[in-house]
Amino acid sequence: MIVAAPPGNPLPMRLMAMMLCLSAGSALAWGPVVEGGVMVVGVPLVQKQRAFSGSTVSLGVEFGDRFNHELAVEYLRLEGLTDGPAAAQALAGRYTFTVDFLGKQGFTPTVGVGLSVGRFFAQSPGDNVSGWALAARAVAGVRYTFDFGLSVKALVAANFYGLHVSVAPTVGVAWRF
Repeated sequence: MIVAAPPGNPLPMRLMAMMLCLSAGSALAWGPVVEGGVMVVGVPLVQKQRAFSGSTVSLGVEFGDRFNHELAVEYLRLEGLTDGPAAAQALAGRYTFTVDFLGKQGFTPTVGVGLSVGRFFAQSPGDNVSGWALAARAVAGVRYTFDFGLSVKALVAANFYGLHVSVAPTVGVAWRF
């Protein structure tokens, strides 16, 4: 049975077409993802800007073949780079939508956007800052998927925390079933 929209209202058909394009259900490909890398970020601590660098690691699950949806938990551990000792940590939940231009067969460039929500803690002598963090995320990189399902990827992510930006080159592995 074919269902058509009324002649004057193409919105339901466009909405349905967009949902079909963005859904990962058609491929039924899914699997765990592990990523790790380095990060550089600026954190405001009482009227001054502190630069931090350190490591990031995430564990999640990815759905999709060409259009991918990733749900992950990310942990950051950063050390201060300026003005004496300082440290920062964060734990966040993250959603990332990526597009693998050539699908998951062999080499493909990938780009994406996402959103992270979590808690952060930053300390320096005489100064402690903590709170909730909401970050928009942009990702670009490459992926190679072997015939047996293993993917290796190299990404550069930029996270935007209001006026603050972090840059994180990462490498990761994924397995799809």
